[in-house]
Amino acid sequence: MRRLPIIATLLVLGAVGVMIALGFWQLDRRAQKEAMLARYPLSAMKPGDAFIANDPYLAGGSHLPDISIITPVHQDGEVRFF
Repeated sequence: MRRLPIIATLLVLGAVGVMIALGFWQLDRRAQKEAMLARYPLSAMKPGDAFIANDPYLAGGSHLPDISIITPVHQDGEVRFF
């Protein structure tokens, strides 16, 4: 059986772990986006707007200084995604 290089294997495993963590992080932000949409309708959002939330419970974090920024992306005058 051929042995795998340890450092390269750990590097790849670390990269995969980061990608998985970022995916779960996006799922955690769903509640924050829903709260923002309840307060600011899509029709009121303009290109260049950014919404900042520092509520640790709403932001999904566990630390007081957790800050999240949600930026709507416009295309043809409509919000397509965040």
